[in-house]
Amino acid sequence: MLIMKNKNKKSTKKSTKKSTKKSTKKSTKKSTKKTKKIIYWRDIKPKPKTLKKYLKKYGKKCFLLPSELKYPICDKNTGIVHCKGLLAGHYRAALSTYRKLKPKTYSYRKIMNKSRKIAKKMKCNWVNK
Repeated sequence: MLIMKNKNKKSTKKSTKKSTKKSTKKSTKKSTKKTKKIIYWRDIKPKPKTLKKYLKKYGKKCFLLPSELKYPICDKNTGIVHCKGLLAGHYRAALSTYRKLKPKTYSYRKIMNKSRKIAKKMKCNWVNK
């Protein structure tokens, strides 16, 4: 019985030591330089379900192949042609060319050339590389 009483009793001593270090707050200035948020083409491009509305709203200039609603190159909100859209269309067509896919209705090489031509007019960085 005595053993059990000792187990139930716990030492209630707490350390009463106080820290002698002073808490110092360092004043840090936030840099005024802001990092640019990266804008990806997947965020700018129109959704596939809304391509017909997109064509009516902004016209044929926003597609590399407007007859089939393929290769959109404009921003979905403003309708401005983006270099990222041109690069995406060029890359997709080039990939199909390298894989030697042959579509029946249009040429991938023509899509590549059209995107490169528009990109040169817009002075996109990726054309010269």
